[in-house]
Amino acid sequence: MESIGERLRAVREDRKITLQEAAARTRIHERYLEALEDERYGVLPASTYVSAFLRTYARFLGIDEDEALSLYHRDKTERDEDETLWTDDPVEVPETPPRKVVIAVSAVIVVVAAVVYYYVLR
Repeated sequence: MESIGERLRAVREDRKITLQEAAARTRIHERYLEALEDERYGVLPASTYVSAFLRTYARFLGIDEDEALSLYHRDKTERDEDETLWTDDPVEVPETPPRKVVIAVSAVIVVVAAVVYYYVLR
């Protein structure tokens, strides 16, 4: 089944419309239209923009907006499922030093700073 990006590009090319023309007529930056056609949604600002740009671009090309959005959501869901990484490996959490050690080290630093201040900087 054809993806939304392939569909957008095919219709635009069939109508012999350049990306520059489409950008000028839709007022959507050319790199965003290219990202829609290449299905590189990470280039676009946010998912709400993707939907708005997709609606506008589909309307401009004469594609049913709802169909375009449903193709986008289907493709996005499939892509998200493919990119999900599942692992059974436990996550190692680094150990934090015991509270007494932190307090002792802090006390030593304060004492050293006081001695330096008293004998050197005064």
